Amino acid sequence: MKTYDKEIRVAKDLALRAWNAIAPIYDQIVQFERKGDGSPVTQADKRSNQLIVRGLTEAFPLDSIVSEEEGVETRGDRAWYIDPIDGTKGFIKRNGHFAIHIGLCENQTPVCGVVYWPVAQEMYLGVVGDGAWRENSRGIFTLDASRNKRIENLVASSNGDFPTKELESTFRALGVTEYQNTGSEGLRLLKIAEGIADIRMSECEKGASTWDVCAPQAIVEAAGGTVRNLDGSRIRYDLQGRMGQRYVAAKNEDLVKRAIDQYNSESREST
Repeated sequence: MKTYDKEIRVAKDLALRAWNAIAPIYDQIVQFERKGDGSPVTQADKRSNQLIVRGLTEAFPLDSIVSEEEGVETRGDRAWYIDPIDGTKGFIKRNGHFAIHIGLCENQTPVCGVVYWPVAQEMYLGVVGDGAWRENSRGIFTLDASRNKRIENLVASSNGDFPTKELESTFRALGVTEYQNTGSEGLRLLKIAEGIADIRMSECEKGASTWDVCAPQAIVEAAGGTVRNLDGSRIRYDLQGRMGQRYVAAKNEDLVKRAIDQYNSESREST
């Protein structure tokens, strides 16, 4: 089996270096601008992005890079997807709901990823086919998405305390009775990798951005979970920004299939 020891080591180091570079900004009142789509961007986003892109380019000069703040640098078949601050709104509010993402794709599919949650000092790492783990000052802990064996009273990881109206009936039919609210796409997905939540369906109809999902998807799948588009297809990372449709992530393939069937059945009935 191919190993990604260097890739994980470099990505982990860059995530830590990026946080050290932007931590002084977080300790102040955070100033921000608005991008063309209305989303906020801070000097910390730009500084973190530049540091990570530069580090990956030096370590892997033949790889392409897709980053939120600098667009696409096309060089080779492998591609890194970078979100320098996933959850910029949480960074601005200083509520802790943000993380740094660095994920690698081969053949348009995530193979490994690193997500660093600075406020909690938690480092999440995963290599698909080789396992996922969480590191902090207390040690290294293996991640298992199916750790919780519940088959009813399921927990959904969501952006808010309640689901959007479009997803409410789907969740109800699946047996979801609790919602875990986290203000960062990556941290929402990691609840599945840790076995805290059972399922996540993206609220945005056009899907999240590839840099939001790539690294945490690698970790979820390395932990035994499954991530798919809601049409049942695999998510393809083709150097694009938006994914183009909703996705579902769950602790196992069976729950993903059930969610896809339920969602699409309801969609057909409503048309």
